Amino acid sequence: GPSHCDLEIFNGDLVPLSREGSVKMFNLVHLLLGSLFCVNNILLRHSLSRRTARILVGAWPLITHSMGIILDGRLLSKFISEHFLDETYPLICFTLMHIASRQGSQDLLLGDDVLEILSHLLLIDHNASSMAKPLKLEPKASATLTVCLETMRGDHRLAFMDKVLQRAHLDWNSFTLHLYHLLSRFWDDERRDYKDTATVLQSIVKVSLHEGFWTPNMKKLIPPLIPRILSGSSKAITRARSRRRRDEQIETVKQCIDFCSYAFLVPSGVAWPIQIFHHGILRAIVDCIPAVAQSPDVVQKSLVNLVCTVMPSGLIFGPIIDAASTAWKETIANKGEPNFEGDFFRREWYFLKNMIMERFMHKEIFTSKT
Repeated sequence: GPSHCDLEIFNGDLVPLSREGSVKMFNLVHLLLGSLFCVNNILLRHSLSRRTARILVGAWPLITHSMGIILDGRLLSKFISEHFLDETYPLICFTLMHIASRQGSQDLLLGDDVLEILSHLLLIDHNASSMAKPLKLEPKASATLTVCLETMRGDHRLAFMDKVLQRAHLDWNSFTLHLYHLLSRFWDDERRDYKDTATVLQSIVKVSLHEGFWTPNMKKLIPPLIPRILSGSSKAITRARSRRRRDEQIETVKQCIDFCSYAFLVPSGVAWPIQIFHHGILRAIVDCIPAVAQSPDVVQKSLVNLVCTVMPSGLIFGPIIDAASTAWKETIANKGEPNFEGDFFRREWYFLKNMIMERFMHKEIFTSKT
């Protein structure tokens, strides 16, 4: 695409163009889209020659500038036909994700143009109005953010997120509410997407070390969803009709398990572990055992790590012990013992059961003495 595009502005609107000018602008915008299709296809290759890599790095400022032009809302509404509108955002997202997946790409993502693009993506709204724009529920924007954040060191990651939100004129509370709405789509049969759900869970883990992330929305709204998503995804695995669908459900199960592990380690104190137990993590584990037994080793190891290492590390705090004990009694009363697939997870389940009972008894004895 061209390296520069002058847009004549009058009172914030594009000056009406002549028919010839409109045709030229229409062709320009679609030329930029075609260029992005080409770049995207190149980035899909397993490996790039040094010459191709040099050309892409050299052209990257022009590529991101072209993305910025395409994302201009006035251009989208005037010169991109409805047929291409829903393809434009994913194309830009996929181009950013593919460049981010390349080794050594971090410096390319730290530029102002990329920050501006990501802030646009976060605020996508096809029905623009004079009112303050609400966050559009667009998982691809969260996916793009997640992949970009994965390439960065911790300090760069948090600073990057701060700048994206600042440019989008959002605060952390708005962003975490956005993530909650994305996860809530899991219960909408028409909009449920297991891959998107897994991506949102990843994005939470990637930025949760930021102190601003621990908003009231994040503390209260997210933990109750996770056990339910884990349970629902696990049950769906046994009914999956396609390999691709099943793989996406397995990835969602893994991300839920990893999220629960992370909940015991993040700077929320005992609040998240208590909520995780209160909202049914043990019932969800009972539901997921048959599905995890049929899943790859990495998923099985995640579940074993959660039950045998992470949860016991939290069972040294009285409130967590009480929550775990109550959750255990409710789980056995409502679900009974799990249906084990052979010997898988039998030993780990009873290890956790004995650990909770033992810690609860010790706590009660200590309390009675004091």
